[in-house]
Order: sequence, then structure tokens, then C-alpha cells
Amino acid sequence: MIVADNGSNWYFQGTADTRWTFNEVDQLKLIPASQFVAVNESCLMVSANSGQALQPGTAAYQQSCG
Repeated sequence: MIVADNGSNWYFQGTADTRWTFNEVDQLKLIPASQFVAVNESCLMVSANSGQALQPGTAAYQQSCG
């Protein structure tokens, strides 16, 4: 899950997927903010303007993320 601070509080947005029921998504909304942990994954960036990410097990990943 990626939480972005660019909308209303705890707004869930996504694409319909038959593997998730509305009830399951509603349960996610019950998780309090205090249970989230921020993870710095900046070492995975290929470049600032790319959606690509370095993959674990590659030399580039080892060099960037150690």
C-alpha cells in the first residue's frame, strides 16, 4: 500500500478487482494511522522522473541499497 498526502483523509482509491470484496476494503479503513510505519525506499529509485525501481538481487540494487 502506498499512502500519499494529496487528497482527503484516509481516502482509498484503486481499480476494481474481483479478488477484493467491498467488505475487505472497508476493513482496511479501520486501521488507525498509529499502526502505519513510514519506509524510506528512496534507494530503489532508478531516476527521479521514472516509475522504475531497482530489483533486489541485482548489482545495481546492491550498490544503491547495500
